[in-house]
Amino acid sequence: MAVKTKPESATARAMLLLHAGQAAGQLKRWEESAALLAQLIEDQPESPLMAEANYELGWAKQNLKQVAEAAGFYEVAATKSKGAVGARARFMRGELLFAEKKYDEASKEFQRAMYGYGGDQADSEVKNWQAKSGYEAGRCAEVQIATATETAAKQKCVADAQRCYRYVVDRHPIHELAEISKKRLATLAKLSERSHK
Repeated sequence: MAVKTKPESATARAMLLLHAGQAAGQLKRWEESAALLAQLIEDQPESPLMAEANYELGWAKQNLKQVAEAAGFYEVAATKSKGAVGARARFMRGELLFAEKKYDEASKEFQRAMYGYGGDQADSEVKNWQAKSGYEAGRCAEVQIATATETAAKQKCVADAQRCYRYVVDRHPIHELAEISKKRLATLAKLSERSHK
C-alpha cells in the first residue's frame, strides 16, 4: 500500500522500495521482491542504498533459481559496500559457486570476504561474515581432498583446509563456528598423520 503513495523525497522513496522489496522477500514473494528492488536500482542508481538493494535483489534472484543473475547482483553489492552488506554478498557469491562444485572459485570469494572489508579492524557484523567465509573456504579445500589424485595435491588441500579453519579459531575464537573448526582441525590432523605413515 505504501508503494502507491508519493513520498516527499527521493531518499524516502528509496527506503520505501527497499523495505517493500525486503518485506515481499520475507513473505517469499520473490517476483514481487525482485520487481520492487529492480525499480529502486533503475530509478535511483546513485542512492546510498544501492549495495543493499543489489544484495536483496541477488537474494530474490537466487530464490527464483536465477543463479547467474543473483551472482551479478551480489558482485555489485560486494563491490559497492565496504561493510557487512559487501562481506555478506561476497560470502553469498562463494556459496553459489560452492553449490556448482566450483570449489577453487568459491574459495577465492570466501577468502576475499575473510581478509577484506576492514580485515582485523572490521566491525562485529563484518567479522561474522569473515568467520563464516573462513569456515566455508576450509570446506572448499576439504571437499577436494577426496578427489585429489596425487599425494601433493591432497597435501595441499589438507594444508589449505587447516589454514582456513585455523583462521576461524585464531581470529574469531568466540564465533559459533570456532568449535566446529577445531573439530575439523583435529580430523585433518589425523588424516595428515595417516598420509605420512
